[in-house]
Amino acid sequence: RLRVCGAAHSEPKAIYSAAFGRGQVGGSIELHLDRMRGIKLDEAHAEVTVEAGCKFGFDPGDQTGRSIEDSGLTPFLESHGLALSLLGGVSHQTVAGFMATGSEGASLRHSFYDHVLAFSLVDGQGELQTFTRGGPDFDTALVNLGCLGILVSVTLKCIPRFDVVSEEHTYRREDAPFDLFAPGERGIAGFFAAHDYTRVMWWPQPNLVRVG
Repeated sequence: RLRVCGAAHSEPKAIYSAAFGRGQVGGSIELHLDRMRGIKLDEAHAEVTVEAGCKFGFDPGDQTGRSIEDSGLTPFLESHGLALSLLGGVSHQTVAGFMATGSEGASLRHSFYDHVLAFSLVDGQGELQTFTRGGPDFDTALVNLGCLGILVSVTLKCIPRFDVVSEEHTYRREDAPFDLFAPGERGIAGFFAAHDYTRVMWWPQPNLVRVG
């Protein structure tokens, strides 16, 4: 049994064969891909191929100690005037782990998966398999949870860099610009659909009941 640890962002039991195991534990192998952090830029086509151990940004909890400030995919793209339309809420996840677990950011209009052009993995027979957008198995294998093999690289189509200007507000629930429990445009789905990027927090405790 082989498990890839990635950034260890998920619940330990979803990562390690033996919940907090390291190395070979109970017949299993726990694998870090922290040395696979390369990024190759095709500037003419605004495409990057990212090795599976590359993280989006700095990881202060990196167990290997190799993550440093300004390391990772997003600083690299920034330095070349490029970006992705959507990221997650934290920067320490690996690009491959983010993709393979079906992770997303706070938007209904944009998706990380719109940028994925191809990815490669080593299957259970030790063979390298490459899946390309438009191919017969691309959509099936995209969110694979590591069940099809070990991801080794992802190729992404980038867009020009941009800034996101945000506002933060906290309301009593009855004063919020949407109804948490209403359907359609009046509800939270309608609020998400009306904005490029949103994040909602709800505090339902008695005598508090706030939405931010």
